[in-house]
Amino acid sequence: MQGSGSLRLVTQRRVPLPLFVVGAILCLAAPPLLVDLSYADPLSAPLPSVDAPLPPPSPPYLECPAVGANSSCSLLIWITDQGTFVLGDTNQLFPYDGADDTLVGVRNDSHTTYTSLPISSEGAAIFAFDNDGLCTYLGTPPYCGVTGYEGPGVTFADIDVDKHSGVLQFAPPLTPGSRTFFALEAALTTTPPNNIDVPPPIGSPFCIAQSDDGWVFAAEVSAHEGLVLKDLRFGPRLVARRMSVPYVVVQEETLTDFQYGRLTPSPLAHLPTSDGVSLSSTLIKARCRSTGADVGVGATYRVTAPDGTRVLVDQDYRFDHFDPADRCESTESVPCVRFWPTITWALDTAPPSQATVLFKSVQRLEFDPDASGKGSANLTADDLSLFGHIEELGNGRLREEDSREVIVFGERGDWDNWHQSGRAHVDLPGINPLVHTPGCSDCVHAHWLWGKDANCGCTAIPFPFCRDHECWTDGKPELLDGSRQDVEAGWVVFKANEIDPWPRLWFELVDKFVTHNRTDSSLSTNDRLVLYWDADSRSQFNPSDGVTIRGKRYQVGDSFWPQLPDKIHGGNGSMFFVPARLLGTDPPSRGVGWKIEPRWDSIAFQPGRLDERLPAGYVLPVVISAPRDLFADKWLGPFYLRVNSVSSHLLNADEVFTKYVTRDDPWIVLHHDSYTPGKKGKSARFDRGEVVKEISAWRSLVTYLVFREKPTDGSLGLTLVATPDGRNGYIPAID
Repeated sequence: MQGSGSLRLVTQRRVPLPLFVVGAILCLAAPPLLVDLSYADPLSAPLPSVDAPLPPPSPPYLECPAVGANSSCSLLIWITDQGTFVLGDTNQLFPYDGADDTLVGVRNDSHTTYTSLPISSEGAAIFAFDNDGLCTYLGTPPYCGVTGYEGPGVTFADIDVDKHSGVLQFAPPLTPGSRTFFALEAALTTTPPNNIDVPPPIGSPFCIAQSDDGWVFAAEVSAHEGLVLKDLRFGPRLVARRMSVPYVVVQEETLTDFQYGRLTPSPLAHLPTSDGVSLSSTLIKARCRSTGADVGVGATYRVTAPDGTRVLVDQDYRFDHFDPADRCESTESVPCVRFWPTITWALDTAPPSQATVLFKSVQRLEFDPDASGKGSANLTADDLSLFGHIEELGNGRLREEDSREVIVFGERGDWDNWHQSGRAHVDLPGINPLVHTPGCSDCVHAHWLWGKDANCGCTAIPFPFCRDHECWTDGKPELLDGSRQDVEAGWVVFKANEIDPWPRLWFELVDKFVTHNRTDSSLSTNDRLVLYWDADSRSQFNPSDGVTIRGKRYQVGDSFWPQLPDKIHGGNGSMFFVPARLLGTDPPSRGVGWKIEPRWDSIAFQPGRLDERLPAGYVLPVVISAPRDLFADKWLGPFYLRVNSVSSHLLNADEVFTKYVTRDDPWIVLHHDSYTPGKKGKSARFDRGEVVKEISAWRSLVTYLVFREKPTDGSLGLTLVATPDGRNGYIPAID
């Protein structure tokens, strides 16, 4: 799905509801119960299968009785297996009290039993009850609950201070086929901001983003890891497999122990009994910017401690558009794209004792540049010199699982940045005066600080190869002014069973002595490291201007990995990535001398599937030839080929490029594959090869494109790109 992560109200005009607009939440699944509720009309037919979409119900919505001016529900929260929707009846869309109260029905047409459902409104204080609810009109239980707005089996919980969000609780649980109703404050409409928002579904992408220039990602609301961003890439280059928040911590002086918690959609969301969770959490709203120049995704949670302390936690993943004038490193040699995985917290209510509150968030950043599944990483500190001297923790790569304090009480720690590569060695991030490019151009870069030693052009004797003679940095960390946060960066080897480390805290995954059952502490270049960003701050040390969450400013709080407007004053801090480099095209138009030659006279029809990379279809061999290079005898990869077909559908595009987004010009990764067509009674043969990591100068290789329809000469446009390697003449490959 592309579009907003929070659902808009849909006025029901007896037209089919677009089921690709998904906005559901799956809560605690209790054992199926047959509940005979007097207010629930039984469905006339059994529920269809989980995969079968339902037609939307037509008004009038008889889940509600006649109340005041309404003869049925004004709004209906419709729960299905495909999502949760809010429908509106134009004939009843007015306050039942003639002023500011709305009658809302709930209908569970899914196969899931619900015990709770968070709802919110951006513009209306829907929980600001004023004593004229259902109890005033119906006058008897179960309509006369705590607020007087409760319906049968419905209570309200976890209402925020502004009364804009809360949780519906169902007791008995809302089983498949059940219906109920309740009332809300405010005259709600079918359009924002005075509408009802419901959360997206758990575990399914509600935001699939594709920017104008190459960012692609999917995001989903998880059961207990907050908002999870998956399969982030720019163009063909994968940046990260997964980014999430495994847990948060709140400590208040009256509480002797740290209070641990998960970012869950609702306080009653299912958690393993061994978790020991003492914080409750509610998803207030998820949001998505899926198209355009600047894409992003975010979610806001409310976390509540046992003593009543409430903290708002906002995840915000932002991705800058490609700007050829924006250079992300101090030599300003190579264009790049920036991104920020920002976590912001704010104290929503003062703690009962007015005591100091500590908040900690732990981010899990699973980078995997170029989908290598292995590689290297390093911590470095800036010390720019003519000879490129850079302090590094590892000699070319880290050698063991470990951690370091990188920001201490808002000031620079011992290390400035994290570099992670899909190759076996992390090039130092210094500069090469011969080709004016930075090191590790293939890496994912995470720069929380640039030391003053990184200044290139504003030194006493400016380096002649500096692109700009302005200062790059004042040496301050990427923090809001006044923040006194502490950050520890830890790294562990990726293991499938440790994606979600709870109840083991991230530092319990660090094992210097046994890694992958080895008896020494060394890491292999076949390992892939996961970075944990453990940041905390206290309520007595706040940024000078406070923090902003969902447009509202809070005086007490902080922000980790914020995006700053002043480039010199910490604003050059970001995570960034260098786009793939353009090598050549067919027909020839741009590039650096590579040849791409489809062999039209060698097209062969393959009647059966030989491999996932060679399915049945028309097989077109393409010969790719590297030019001569004066500086090196080989070109480094991986290499990617984009196929733009006018009339033929490519069948063997790599899954990472088609998993969420379907394009007319998909990519394939070059492999050392071999294919021999069947002829004269001999069967066709396909031999799988490894990913092409390098190509020698003046050498060629063959890749194979498989099409559903037979392509013809002139019907294809081919673009060859590769992972950057710091060579001179770099041309960014931008959509």
